[in-house]
Amino acid sequence: MKHLILLLSMATLLSGCSLTTPKDTGKANMLALQSVEVENKRRTRRHLIVNHPATPSELDTYRIAVQLDEGKRDYVASARWAEFLPNIIQASLVDTLQDSQLFARVSSDQAASDSRYRLDSEILHFEVNYRSGQPISVNIEISFTLKNLRTLRTVKQFTLTHSAISDEMDALPINNAFQKAYGDLQEALVKKLAKTL
Repeated sequence: MKHLILLLSMATLLSGCSLTTPKDTGKANMLALQSVEVENKRRTRRHLIVNHPATPSELDTYRIAVQLDEGKRDYVASARWAEFLPNIIQASLVDTLQDSQLFARVSSDQAASDSRYRLDSEILHFEVNYRSGQPISVNIEISFTLKNLRTLRTVKQFTLTHSAISDEMDALPINNAFQKAYGDLQEALVKKLAKTL
């Protein structure tokens, strides 16, 4: 999965008033997140494992979460992720970190015995904010822990939060907002790890 492509079947669009738990009919707009190219001059000869993200049950799904007023949560009815969200996150982080050349090799293979570091993560927020009186936006928050597998010690622990405004409650603007926020988060991740190492 070098670059996850955006799959949009424009036959249906998101309805701002129709937010219900969807039935997967295979006809919904399918959204995917891409890895990004991050300019980086730092190089290490170490190998990195990107662990599968820990994910709360409401986000461990193909459904796109929506945060409503008063803490209520729902899901977009006519759009979905092309794969379960944590799988997309893991695959895109592997590609972004490999392309940055910060590490000699990056993989998701837990059996890679020559790896020096492991990047653990937890998805805290990954949703559309759809609240009365506020602009439609997407909110992403992921915590990261870089561990040294030789010493079993935590090298660095941090949380990255990024958001972006969506022009409207339609599939393409929402996808663009997710791409912007998640792209910014990946860029920040590479820079944070480069400074740490």
